[in-house]
Amino acid sequence: MQNKHTIIFSLLLASLCASCDTQTIYDESLTIPEEAWCSTMPAYFDVEIDDTLTYNTLYLNISNTVNYRYQNIYFFVTVFLPNGQIARDTVNCDLANPYGEWLGKGMGKTKTLQFPYRTHFLFPYTGTYKFYIEQAMRDDTLTGVKAIGLKIARESVCR
Repeated sequence: MQNKHTIIFSLLLASLCASCDTQTIYDESLTIPEEAWCSTMPAYFDVEIDDTLTYNTLYLNISNTVNYRYQNIYFFVTVFLPNGQIARDTVNCDLANPYGEWLGKGMGKTKTLQFPYRTHFLFPYTGTYKFYIEQAMRDDTLTGVKAIGLKIARESVCR
């Protein structure tokens, strides 16, 4: 009898877990001209936020070619909040492991990586948030960068 209860409980738990997922509220990318990202050309994203009660994960998406010279990339992420405040982060994203193997997915010469830059994040205000993403490497121009993107997903939305 106890075995039967264990099986029923396991099935209920599995169905609850299967019904929960993240809900994407924003997902845009900017193609980098000629696969050469200049430090003076940030990627801009305007995001309309109407929910200040749900936790979110903010992702930086990067597509690079195998010609990218480094193991990682640094970003300056500047966010202009609807109330006029400005928040700025310096973010390090590993694109390859110490053995030179790319962490991004993709076949051929292009690899795409989705990097969780902020997790369990609450937007403090409703309105338009302006995200500026700049490359913060020592080179003024990074070759091998195809696209930069921003994705925002609500955490644990259950149906």
